[in-house]
Amino acid sequence: MKIFLVRHAHVGYETELGTKYKTPVYGEHLSPLGWGQSLELDYLLAKTEVQFDALYSSDYCRAVETITPISLRNKQKITEFSELREVEVSLGAESFSEASTRIKGILIKLSQNHDSNSTILVATHGILMESFFQKTFGELKNRVLWLDVYSLDLIGDVFSNLHRELHLIPENQSDHSKLNYYPKLS
Repeated sequence: MKIFLVRHAHVGYETELGTKYKTPVYGEHLSPLGWGQSLELDYLLAKTEVQFDALYSSDYCRAVETITPISLRNKQKITEFSELREVEVSLGAESFSEASTRIKGILIKLSQNHDSNSTILVATHGILMESFFQKTFGELKNRVLWLDVYSLDLIGDVFSNLHRELHLIPENQSDHSKLNYYPKLS
């Protein structure tokens, strides 16, 4: 099975866009830059002609919104799982090792719903992806940034062939710098 893991697109944190785009339960919505990234992601994946057998996401709105254009274009439902939520890093929360075990478990569970030739897309969060990659594949050469797409293979419960497929923000450029291209929100 081929799994594409997507880190959610840019979000509108309070310091950048005020509280208009923040929801109390499911976190931040995508910023205007993030919506642009989600559209670009859909465009680039459409050009590759990869067909996804299923779309999965964290139940946080920023992850769901990131793959919404793909869902609409392909007329596919996005199935949400709380196990794909971000790592809770506050005091007394789960460790990175526990988070890595959590995502590994849900990916294996999702794979059991598909045959070995399937390709699935999973939208989740950067720290969760990084902790999983580091525990599963050893040292990660690049941080997982807005908006990165990685692919990997899963056979049984063995993950292999980790590869960065797309990186929509150039190296050494602030994610926040592009916000100046968008009008102020009221």
